[in-house]
Amino acid sequence: MQTYNPTHQSEPLILKNIIDYQEISRAKLTKITNLTKSSVSDITKTLLDKDIIYESKVGNSTNSGGRRPIYLKFNENSALVIGIEIGRNYIKGGLSYINGSLIREKSYTQITINRYNIIDTLSQIIQQLCSDLPKSSYGIIGVGVAIHGSIYKNKITFVPYSDMDEIELQEKLSSHTHLPVFLINEANASALGEYTFTSNSESLISISIQDGIGAGIIEKGILYSGKNGNAGEIGHTTLYPDGRLCPCGNHGCLEQYASTTILYKEISKLKEVEYCDLHQVINYWHNDEEVIQLLKNNAKLISIGVNNIVSMYDPETVVINNELYREIPDLINVIEKHLTRRNNRNVFIKNTSLEDKTTLYGCLSLVIRQFLKLNKIKFNTNIFLT
Repeated sequence: MQTYNPTHQSEPLILKNIIDYQEISRAKLTKITNLTKSSVSDITKTLLDKDIIYESKVGNSTNSGGRRPIYLKFNENSALVIGIEIGRNYIKGGLSYINGSLIREKSYTQITINRYNIIDTLSQIIQQLCSDLPKSSYGIIGVGVAIHGSIYKNKITFVPYSDMDEIELQEKLSSHTHLPVFLINEANASALGEYTFTSNSESLISISIQDGIGAGIIEKGILYSGKNGNAGEIGHTTLYPDGRLCPCGNHGCLEQYASTTILYKEISKLKEVEYCDLHQVINYWHNDEEVIQLLKNNAKLISIGVNNIVSMYDPETVVINNELYREIPDLINVIEKHLTRRNNRNVFIKNTSLEDKTTLYGCLSLVIRQFLKLNKIKFNTNIFLT
């Protein structure tokens, strides 16, 4: 596998502007970067030689005449990326080009995941994604893997509902597949996915609500994960002192009262059924006042977590990543209604635009950033919102 390493000190700056502008001339690059013409010429030649960019078209000359500009574009087909999300009982995988455009996907649902089978299961998915690869200069540049747990320096430190923290997942998977592997917390991946592919905000928080509740924090385009990788764990903030015991060791954690898993259990108990799924809950929303009140109360509890983290980080946008809230967008209005603190009323709260692929796109973004040596990057969102 080939790797890309910047040759010039200002190479990342030039590359980022080519990606940001989507199509740009050398003259424009010289103007916006304050680099000399010769520096821009040398750097763009290097990027062309490395097949990271290409010359896309010849533009029109200016009114005063002169040479017609040649425009440069990022080579979106130069490399391939794999992203994988590991949930409690499912795995989603996707293969994309280096701009995040998905080529194919693979998923396993209702499966048992543990330290004994995870490497073989992931290797099988990666092998299936790698069949009949499209041609690219760099091939597969890495695998981004999102875990519903705590990650620190590419190691799993805590997974509340699994024993995967007992194995060296990154090291073993990389050895098994001969590919670079990067681990990331699921909520952090969701935030990266939102920032990279759909958001105009430089400061955002993505809140994932599933078995647990976590927040990914983006500040000035940079993912903030904290000293030990535990930033954004709003699901483990205390809602009720001396409340229910949480696997984290605390009592009364928010996610013990407001996670989707807890909500579905409460609805099942109310309706005296063994199990309820998304479609049943949506039906209840339209005609069952008791369930409607449970759902609104869930949104009220979520608003407490939103209020707390917004008060600390003051983001432009808060994105909710949850299938139920996507299907019942009125619940977003309930969250907004309960954000009564004056300074929090101007925060834009929305459902994710990436539907159930938010985390997957974040895994792709993680690998792309690592490969291109760019700590912040945004792509044209049109292909992701069609």
